Amino acid sequence: MNEAWIFLAIGDAGGCDRLVGREALLDMADAINHSLPTAEELASALASLDRAGLAAVVGDDCALTERGCGLYLKVCEPPRGHIARFLALDEEWSRKFPPDAFPPDGVNGVTAAQAREGGAGSNLRPRRDRLIGEVK
Repeated sequence: MNEAWIFLAIGDAGGCDRLVGREALLDMADAINHSLPTAEELASALASLDRAGLAAVVGDDCALTERGCGLYLKVCEPPRGHIARFLALDEEWSRKFPPDAFPPDGVNGVTAAQAREGGAGSNLRPRRDRLIGEVK
């Protein structure tokens, strides 16, 4: 469920064409769920979204990928409130990306556990060409 929450926060804060900074992401997550994700929840959700090809993390910024943008636009039609979108995303996530769908070695050699711990190399830096739009 954290993946849906963070995915929706990225999309609502940046749409399909902007990088979202950590502060903006947390502000939007709070607006959606009236709480802030823990560092572990955020790191785990971002790592999962990255592995699924739905979002990319560049340093402390993140953005929807082309695939993520397609899902975001799909869940936003017809226009509906954030709770309905959140529940639809959670259902879609659970159906398409079960927990055992990801390789144990993580992304770019960094496991979700390493990302949560904030150890060396934990910034999960994907190729910038995975991002939608121009990276500024």
